[in-house]
Amino acid sequence: MRDIEEIKAKIKELYESGIEIHVNVHSKKPKIDVNDANAHITGIYRNLFTIETQDNGLKKQYTVQYTDLFIGKVKILELEKQSD
Repeated sequence: MRDIEEIKAKIKELYESGIEIHVNVHSKKPKIDVNDANAHITGIYRNLFTIETQDNGLKKQYTVQYTDLFIGKVKILELEKQSD
């Protein structure tokens, strides 16, 4: 993806469609290591969006900045497929 505006537009499309997405999140601070987790986008805002995953019956919510997708800290597999 070329720029942040393109990322925002694609995230908005996914959010409005309500489909389940698959995410990879890797961060050292705070320590987060999520691989191919099923998730839903629960909100979109000017500089960030929120996703919710469910692991072993526990719901977890993450706040993701659009720049995290741009630099590769967070990957949404459905967006990766669209880019190919």
